[in-house]
Amino acid sequence: MKNYKLALTMLVTSFLGGLSLAQSDDPCGAPALTVGASCSYATYTNATATASAGVPAPGCASYSGGDVWFTITVPASGDVTVDLSQGVITDGGMAIYSGTCGSLSLVECDDDDSPNGLMPMIALTGQTPGATLWVRVWEYGNNNNGTFDICAYEPTPVGTPANDDPCAATALTVGASCSFATYTNAGATASAGVPAPGCASYSGGDVWFTVTVPASGDVTVDLNTGVITDGGMAIYSGSCASLTLIECDDDDSPNGLMPMIALTGQTPGATLWVRVWEYGNNNNGTFDICAFEPVVAPPPANDDCSGAYPVTVNTTAGCASVTAGTVDGATASSQNTTSCGGTEDDDVWFSFVAPATGAVDIDLLNIAGSTTDMFHSVWEGTCPTLTLFGATCSDPNSQQVNGLTPGVTYFVRVYTWTATTGQTSTFDVCITEYTPPPAPSNDDCVGALPLTVNTSTCTSTTAGTVSGATASTQDPTACGGTENDDVWFSFVAPATGSVNVSLLNIAGSTTDMYHSVWEGTCPSLTLVAGSCSDPNSQSVTGLTPGNTYYLRVNTWSSTSGATSTFDVCLTEGTVCGGANNNDYCQAPAILTQGPGSWTSSTYNYYTADPPSNYGAGTFCGSVENNSWYQFTALSTTETFDFTSVTNCVSNSGIQAEVYEATTDVNGCCTSLTSVSNCWNPATATTGTVTATGLTIGNTYVLMVDGWGGDNCEFTVSNWTATGILPVELVHFNAIASTHHNIISWQTETEYNNDYFRVMRSYDGENFEEIAIVNGKGNSSIATNYQFNDMDVRNGDTYYQLEQVDVDGTTTVSDMISLNRKPMREGFLNMYPNPAKSTVTLELYNESFADATIEIVSMSGQMVYNEVITINGLIKKNINIANLSKGVYNVVVRQANEFEMTRLIVE
Repeated sequence: MKNYKLALTMLVTSFLGGLSLAQSDDPCGAPALTVGASCSYATYTNATATASAGVPAPGCASYSGGDVWFTITVPASGDVTVDLSQGVITDGGMAIYSGTCGSLSLVECDDDDSPNGLMPMIALTGQTPGATLWVRVWEYGNNNNGTFDICAYEPTPVGTPANDDPCAATALTVGASCSFATYTNAGATASAGVPAPGCASYSGGDVWFTVTVPASGDVTVDLNTGVITDGGMAIYSGSCASLTLIECDDDDSPNGLMPMIALTGQTPGATLWVRVWEYGNNNNGTFDICAFEPVVAPPPANDDCSGAYPVTVNTTAGCASVTAGTVDGATASSQNTTSCGGTEDDDVWFSFVAPATGAVDIDLLNIAGSTTDMFHSVWEGTCPTLTLFGATCSDPNSQQVNGLTPGVTYFVRVYTWTATTGQTSTFDVCITEYTPPPAPSNDDCVGALPLTVNTSTCTSTTAGTVSGATASTQDPTACGGTENDDVWFSFVAPATGSVNVSLLNIAGSTTDMYHSVWEGTCPSLTLVAGSCSDPNSQSVTGLTPGNTYYLRVNTWSSTSGATSTFDVCLTEGTVCGGANNNDYCQAPAILTQGPGSWTSSTYNYYTADPPSNYGAGTFCGSVENNSWYQFTALSTTETFDFTSVTNCVSNSGIQAEVYEATTDVNGCCTSLTSVSNCWNPATATTGTVTATGLTIGNTYVLMVDGWGGDNCEFTVSNWTATGILPVELVHFNAIASTHHNIISWQTETEYNNDYFRVMRSYDGENFEEIAIVNGKGNSSIATNYQFNDMDVRNGDTYYQLEQVDVDGTTTVSDMISLNRKPMREGFLNMYPNPAKSTVTLELYNESFADATIEIVSMSGQMVYNEVITINGLIKKNINIANLSKGVYNVVVRQANEFEMTRLIVE
């Protein structure tokens, strides 16, 4: 029995030993691989192999042990390749080391470069002939060990191509069309002394060609794929020893990721050098190249204004008559090329005779070709001496132009926006007469609509529109935007000499408005310094109380035909400007040191009031929505611990600093000096602001701002506060409906707002509470409120709002009044306006009566007509979903009378 056990042990030992002896588990016992002239695989295994200690980690292919070792001797060329193929192992790793078996240095590690599935391959070049290299092989993850195949060989050297250098460049024939020929950059090297091409990841391996510029001066060089599927190309002028880069390209060819360069205006007969390489220099080989002289279209007949194509002006909508055009072959005209945007290098011209209304719609239709980004403008005069008509530069493909002189010929200039030459875009031009809306009564300052300056909230607003407005004579360069549709309002400066201007409820064709304040006697007005405003609200200070000033409102855009509507609100500001709340340095909330805490926010009812306005230098961050808090120093050092920063919209948090403020006789801040660290962590986190060097008994101000305008709530411990802004009331209105009065108001933001009391009076003095409406508590978004007063009577009714804070503090709004009259017959109301799909008309008649409802476009086309019967109060819903966006007149006819109002369809 013992003899059998001995024999079995010897058999197993012999079997396992045979596997482990096929290669070495340790670098110092590594068998030598023969380096052949080509790959000749031999089979080995890493079964039972262990991890090698004391060897630098390979760093790839998930090495975790189970490695075996080989050696190779570098051949005379210095180049050697080691490749693996699959056996039991189907995903392998390999690393090659130099040095000695007891002290190895990593040369390279590889995972999957072999063409044999997920096996490795390493190709080394420039090694020391005769040197020994150690090859380490393992299975990826060390969980499927077994057999694999390996070979080592000296690769056949690749010869340097003949056109590796610009002075040995291959001449390409410039044909009438592209005829590809195949070349290679295999074995190519980097060219020294040549300006870098600057594109397509050039890192060597370039080859060179020359082309001779044909008589036209235009030549195109194009590449197609071969082994190279992502190429780069540059073209140079000069001589082969002194080259100057003309252009570099990466992917402009239609052939995948290959380059193409189309040159124009070159010197006929000149030699150009073409440099070609593979993107990244890691997949070199064959590619196709051609050079040809492109066929250039002759300039169109309307290339200049003298050949302008006449366009028929349609009298009805629908573009029954259009005129076709193209920029293919067009060249630059002599007329001003700086008046408008884009590049007028391929402009073409059209002409039309202004119709009786002096107003046209211009549309570019059916745009196709190399680019669809077009530009057009309208010009007046006698060709070639033309000047731009008004503000008619238009990137959009349609615009309305009015103010034309009937019977006079005008020119339309059309071109592509891009500066890239060779564009082939085609299009149709449609011009249609339309009847412009009448200019509003306040189109010029002589008709300025008077504004009421409210004492606090916007209880009185004045409606306005730019529909039909034209440009005024006052300086159009004093502010931004384009004053081609400005309208005017007037107001008398209040006793403080300060007003807050707000444009509200903006709707219509554009909501990007602009406004400014002017002084003087119309029409000789001058701009009030610093009153140009792209934002829809601003504070204007330094006005002379009792003087009349003018507010100019226009759209920012130069596009004509805008239909925007808006409401204007003026409120009286303080002597210092702005409102009397802690949004401003001159009216800070008051802090008291002691047990407790106070909470405020950086909600968007706080506006920018930067320290730099008061000479404090640069704050450590930008200021967007800061607020102010005053305290009296009880020691030379005071600390503000921001123990909570929450509910941030963008998680950017808040920033804060303490200042010593200097004020004038009116209490307005005039200068600030920092006395603390500037805390701005740029994230929603807690922190501390420490003021030092304070004088006990002096007052200082803490400024808190949202980082990047973030809206956050924050709490400061060991201080209490009074005078923090609780609610910002945007408007407070009352309107009479059929059987009740509608009381509505809107808050921009709310903080600690408990509820509102709605108060009513019939004499303007004695008010009674008629409703309590709960507030939102804390809110950073606009909130609308409404209460219906069902106890109505004819004559004057007065309303007030009492806003009650959570701590019981009450703020009373301005009083508003409503004069209710007996219901009249006819057209009462229309809403919504602007509308998208449905509009509702409220109509009233005591007894049965027929009425005709018409909707008419601004060109005079009737788009809706219906006869209805009215008995009492009715609401008529009209579907307008099929109407195009724009402005319409809604007309209600009863007997021999009619009423009309304006409808905006969005």
